[in-house]
Amino acid sequence: MKKNNSFVFQGSKLKLARELKLWTISKLGEKLGVSHQLISDWENNKKKPTFEKLIEIEKLLGFPRRFYYSTAENIAPDNELLFFRKGAAVAVKYQKQVEQSGILFSIVASIVENYVNLPSFSYPSYSLRSKEFSQIDFEKISKIAISLREEYNLGIGPISNMTLLVEKMGIRVHFEDLSSAKIDALTLFVNGQPYIIINNQRISSVRIRFNLAHELGHILLHSSYNRTEISNSSNNKRIEMEANYFAGSLLLPEEGFVLDLTATNMNHLLQLKKHWKVSLQAIIFNGDQSGLISSRQTLFLRQQISRNKWRLHEPFDDEIPIEYPTLFNKAIQYVKNEKPDCMKEIVSEVGLSEEQIFDLFKYEEDKFAVNTNNHLKLI
Repeated sequence: MKKNNSFVFQGSKLKLARELKLWTISKLGEKLGVSHQLISDWENNKKKPTFEKLIEIEKLLGFPRRFYYSTAENIAPDNELLFFRKGAAVAVKYQKQVEQSGILFSIVASIVENYVNLPSFSYPSYSLRSKEFSQIDFEKISKIAISLREEYNLGIGPISNMTLLVEKMGIRVHFEDLSSAKIDALTLFVNGQPYIIINNQRISSVRIRFNLAHELGHILLHSSYNRTEISNSSNNKRIEMEANYFAGSLLLPEEGFVLDLTATNMNHLLQLKKHWKVSLQAIIFNGDQSGLISSRQTLFLRQQISRNKWRLHEPFDDEIPIEYPTLFNKAIQYVKNEKPDCMKEIVSEVGLSEEQIFDLFKYEEDKFAVNTNNHLKLI
């Protein structure tokens, strides 16, 4: 993370705070009683707000004044490469909100990493690094998923904690309650470091696990593409299909799944859902794709799902625990407990209060007590 060593106003941080609140330039201008052009000039560092206007901005947007002057420099994602997992027709303001959420997370996380040794990410030998789009064979994708399982000694059974796996790989994960339930996830890269933002607003654990596996697929399969390649509608459709296939192959490896698929009736599949922690619809889809469930039985099962109104909310969705990120929760608490002076430095560099930083990482003092197995070390 670059540092802005001079104490100057950073307009990009005003834009970040505004877009997180889902406000347009015009709305902020109306609230402050200034023109659209003046807000634009502030955000583009052509002018800077007066002290009086900064006081108003602080109250309106919820960020302390020092945040806009903090030494941590706001950075755009590498090559503007973003992978959105979202429904159709999502308003641009919601896409900007999740992007800014990811950028804020990357700003704070990169500063915390200056004080604590955390797992670093590097592309495994089996990842694909092609810069030009081309369709990836599904069999090849399946082999990449198997290679990942082998590297982390996952065997052929269920992955116990998908979030923990991704964090162990050195990928930074953040859960956020986003305003639009149509956006499931976002992956962005800052200085080569991948960050995954997951929307956990009213979303089941099985859906979150699949979303994480899907985003991991983008990182391993598509992260060398440029934005133009993934913005092409036909390319994007194929890229999303490939990420979905990777997620299914990783979460439900055929070699292990076939051993458990001893029956294809709904009751048995629901038991498999609890065991594999994958949605009923994903189990049926994978069973159909691999030929383990007949086309006729697949149709019958999907009709049952429709009749029971399970498409959006399945049985056991509320019983399978959500696997929250823990890496930065533990890192923050470790710094606070072991060397509080470092915590003060983090607060100063980020420009947020200690409470705001804890809230960003879903800090819970009792839940994330430090122990000797954290593998965290002060630098």
